[in-house]
Amino acid sequence: MAVKVRADEDGITVPPRTAGAFDVLFDGEPVWSFTLDGSHRARGHLVRWPRAMRRWLDGYADITLREVGPAGGTEPRVIEIGRVDFGSGVGQIRLVDAHDRPVVIDKWGIMQRPFSSRGAAVTQELGECTRQVIQVLREDCGIDAWLAFGTLLGAARAGRAIGHDSDSDLLYLSEKETPAEINREIYGIQRAFARRGLATTLKSGSFVTVLFPGPDGAPLGIDVYACFYVDGVLHETATLREPIPREAILPLSTMEFEGLALPAPADPATLLAASYGPGWRVPDPSFRHEPDKGTVARFEGWFGNMMTARRGWEAWWKHHHELAPPSDLAQRVMADHTEPVSVLEVGAGNGSDAVALAERGHRVNAYDYARHSFGAAHRQTRQRGLPLHFGVSNLYDLRDTMTLGALQVRRPRPPRVFFARFVIGSIHARGHEAFWRLLSSVLRGGGRAYLEFSDEPDPDIENPQRLYPLRFEVDADDVRRQVERAGGRVLLADRASRPAPDLGRHRPSWHLVAEWA
Repeated sequence: MAVKVRADEDGITVPPRTAGAFDVLFDGEPVWSFTLDGSHRARGHLVRWPRAMRRWLDGYADITLREVGPAGGTEPRVIEIGRVDFGSGVGQIRLVDAHDRPVVIDKWGIMQRPFSSRGAAVTQELGECTRQVIQVLREDCGIDAWLAFGTLLGAARAGRAIGHDSDSDLLYLSEKETPAEINREIYGIQRAFARRGLATTLKSGSFVTVLFPGPDGAPLGIDVYACFYVDGVLHETATLREPIPREAILPLSTMEFEGLALPAPADPATLLAASYGPGWRVPDPSFRHEPDKGTVARFEGWFGNMMTARRGWEAWWKHHHELAPPSDLAQRVMADHTEPVSVLEVGAGNGSDAVALAERGHRVNAYDYARHSFGAAHRQTRQRGLPLHFGVSNLYDLRDTMTLGALQVRRPRPPRVFFARFVIGSIHARGHEAFWRLLSSVLRGGGRAYLEFSDEPDPDIENPQRLYPLRFEVDADDVRRQVERAGGRVLLADRASRPAPDLGRHRPSWHLVAEWA
């Protein structure tokens, strides 16, 4: 079937009513997948490149579209687009990580290392790690978990991991009666893994990831989700809310996965059809379940979402990790405090200001939402013995934030300084309560807050090709009111054009300094 398709730096342009699921291949290697339902009528419909993919798009590649699965019983379409130049057009484009391992952009627009490029040793280890997690849940928590989502799909189709997948999924049925109790249950599960020496990342109040080192040097993730019934309706993560009977889950059966007999629901086909539709047996790498807004709102309200924009910030700091000179706001702190003080920096980024403050003898505790953003700063700290501690904190998790505040208050050596650059405008409104409560708790015994923020609207907020996370508009008068409600007295409010770390250019920003008695 002749289809006039072209590609450029913006994306792939297809004719009206094009339908199907397609793999995008660069020089024969799959790098991304997308699905079209045929409803678009615009002439020259543009499917934009995912934001996470754009940093690789400098050079050239021979691009092919390959339909996933047969179309109406016919041979899958293969559409040869040909060579496309991006950016400088110099050098062949290869989507690989820092260790030269191939990566793909998954259905959520996130960079992943697919199992298809990692080898059988990795998927076999994945099966063993999944078995270990199931065992810990059973022995330490009294919980029976089973294969779920893409892992169950792979087991049902072929008894092994799906090639374009990148982790393992488990579900367990919580019998707790309220969301608060499920939150506590997940925290208990996380602590059980920690007692076994396993690394974890809490992603919501109903979802925790266990991390294992893979044989190829890249991590393996096992996702553990709570599911539960409300008025006879089964709720699974933030994507599924269906009247599935308990008999479809219990008693658990077993299925083969990577050579192991692992727990599975009593009726796998019912759960797979609910998650992936009646055509779940046909592979579709681009499939993305689109839950209704009510389901998402329920889960966000009950359990929060501790990954909001996190990957975007992590990607940003991964490519901006080198230390820079101290910011104007950090220099203001140094000028105001010639004797050592205790500094809490929230939203520390790559740690440039934290290092500069520690070099002046201040005892600094620097925290950021992005994990692994402090590489260069860590090295400086170790080499020079600076009084500097780094950590990860999440303003979307009030429990985590208040724990951080309590730890800071217990530390000796007042007076205290609370330091935050461009944090208020970088978080969704639901993180504001935690920010102001943290500031208030840290400075309640006396100290100063040094805040920097911009009240200028983000010029690229509607740009789908943006390469950095969202910035939210900030009202300077509201910031002043929040400071005063928290018990502070504003000493300085100065608006000027200054460098903004994530935009690479100057923009108007406020310096606000406030004091607590």
